[in-house]
Amino acid sequence: MQIVTENKWQFGSANPTNVEPTRILIVDDELSVREFVSRVLHDAGYATAIAVDAEGAMQIARSSGPFTLLLTDIMMPHMNGDELAIRLRQSEPALKVLYLTGYCNQLFVEKTALREGEAFLDKPCTVKGLLEAVSLLLFGRASTAEHPTGAAAILRRSSTHPKPFTTRAVQAPVPGSLPKPRVLLVDDDPETTQTFARMLKLEGYDVRTAINAEAGLHAMEVTAPDAILLDLHMPLVDGLAFLRRLRADEHQQHTPVAIVTGDYFIDDTISNELSELGVEVYLKPLWLEDLVTITHALVKA
Repeated sequence: MQIVTENKWQFGSANPTNVEPTRILIVDDELSVREFVSRVLHDAGYATAIAVDAEGAMQIARSSGPFTLLLTDIMMPHMNGDELAIRLRQSEPALKVLYLTGYCNQLFVEKTALREGEAFLDKPCTVKGLLEAVSLLLFGRASTAEHPTGAAAILRRSSTHPKPFTTRAVQAPVPGSLPKPRVLLVDDDPETTQTFARMLKLEGYDVRTAINAEAGLHAMEVTAPDAILLDLHMPLVDGLAFLRRLRADEHQQHTPVAIVTGDYFIDDTISNELSELGVEVYLKPLWLEDLVTITHALVKA
């Protein structure tokens, strides 16, 4: 069992009235999410410890607790986040919980009722959305007044009601109208692919998905997309190799492509080549509204 901990306790601006920073336990089986959340919260002045699964989280809580906030993925192997929260609250009843999930509509609207001191944040999320959700849950106020609940944070019996996300711009075609714009998603992470596809279909796009670069190239042969959202690191053939083969095809030299990756440290040589191949790079986790904006821009291009 792999347990990853980060013992960087430092004073920060997130909770300036306390002598020690607020302690947050982060649990997610996806490396890019753990790194993103830990870095954002640590830079904001929180003290964080991270684990890859519920068993590791309980071990950390026993040895390093108590924590003020549990920030956990809802869907994990062996034990889900809501069960982990129940177990940790047996010894820490005041523990607050922020669930990260790409299936918020299914899990929380239809099946699971949030308890007092719990919230969820739809992922992928932005830095701003994460910080505001954490601040609202911990302190009863958002880090900024403009968007008090962040991107998609919902709190039980909160006095501030989040503005629901609304679809925009691309409408479903009517008989006799132009066909839907075609978007190809190439990513080996099924959760990311399903979340992105669901959002873009709501926006009126004809979405095709591929679990790796080879499948994506095959999809290109069947139906040429109007835009491509591409992961950078995939098994067998990576995103860069996909782009090289794509641009070598005279019919696909100008197909708009955006890289969506969890790699925060792209080599300068690779970054320069991506630029020469005519693509922009965006980092995961990605706020869903940003996803829509990026896709709109690609299709217009």
